[in-house]
Amino acid sequence: PDVWSDGANWQLGHWLTGLLGAVSLAALVRHLCLAAGMDSAHIDVSGLWGAVEGLVIPAIESPRATISMLARHFGFDAVESEGVLRFVMRGRASVATITPDDFVAGNGEDFERTRGQETELPQVLRWSVARADEDYDSALVEARRITTGAVRVTAESFPVAVAPEEAERRCRRALMETWTARE
Repeated sequence: PDVWSDGANWQLGHWLTGLLGAVSLAALVRHLCLAAGMDSAHIDVSGLWGAVEGLVIPAIESPRATISMLARHFGFDAVESEGVLRFVMRGRASVATITPDDFVAGNGEDFERTRGQETELPQVLRWSVARADEDYDSALVEARRITTGAVRVTAESFPVAVAPEEAERRCRRALMETWTARE
């Protein structure tokens, strides 16, 4: 403190340590879209919330690949509507209800519903992340489905810094979404 006037601020992102602090998920996705060459008028990130405490892009990859990884980790979708790419978090209230009678069947075809085999779905989902709370050490979190005949274990690695408690919550959400999406 007597050498550097802002020495006590190192935990908040002191410039000598290279720490920068968190960035909003919306700002990061917007930046990646702009880096991909999209016009800012065609990007809507107002449906995103949350913060990215750290992100490593370990190889040369497209902004789309990075956004896809963030979408899996944070739980959001990209939807094109009226020429605008809108990013929205999952789990929000429905904006419309569509019944089978609202669809137009072509050539007398009926609708068919397909359900994925339970044995093809994971019983356990394991995520490896960087700990945002302890020098970015690796953390392994998992979500487990108790009532299932499935025995598959799926492991994913995310180059995202996040507190382990939050990573575990996101991992449980992703496992639930995987099972919900089987139909």
